[in-house]
Amino acid sequence: LGGFTVISLVVVALDFVKKRVPVWLDVLGVAFGVAVAMYTGALLGVCKTFPLWNNALLPILFLVSAVSTGAASVLLVEFNRAGVLKKFHFCLPVIELVLVAALMFVTCTNSTAGWNSVMSLLVGQHAPLFWIGLVLIGLVLPTALETWLLFFSPKEFEESRKAHWISAASDAGVLVGGFLLRYLVVVAALPLTMVVPML
Repeated sequence: LGGFTVISLVVVALDFVKKRVPVWLDVLGVAFGVAVAMYTGALLGVCKTFPLWNNALLPILFLVSAVSTGAASVLLVEFNRAGVLKKFHFCLPVIELVLVAALMFVTCTNSTAGWNSVMSLLVGQHAPLFWIGLVLIGLVLPTALETWLLFFSPKEFEESRKAHWISAASDAGVLVGGFLLRYLVVVAALPLTMVVPML
């Protein structure tokens, strides 16, 4: 976090004075950025008593989600004129959805606490936020909207202001999903029941 903050401030300062950012600083920034994106998942993963956290998929899921929400933020600021980034970003919610499903499957099969954590997301108290907020608004709708805009909408519509607003709504949905993913992973995790044998 400290290293990434310093690098970001240096890059902003160079950009402000209109000087070129060295390639080595860009590469270093990417390396630190990946570390920042993954560290929360790795930090939660050392808590072995929480099956939903203690999973090798969690840092990868958080990384994909961070790249997706970061790209969505850039596209919102640039009002969706970054064409290459837009096409790259299109596949990220799909990958994220697959990783979420894999995380749920692995977690529910390794312990009772893991099963209960997953059930609280799928059919329990967190189900509305999971299905409507994360899955529908954060993953499925953005994928459906971007699929239509990129592959099925007329070329003239794709360049229209209405298409830009639809795409902006899609990117906003990705940001909502990124927040809810982290929130739900934290609040839905249940600890293993520790049984202490009688002496």
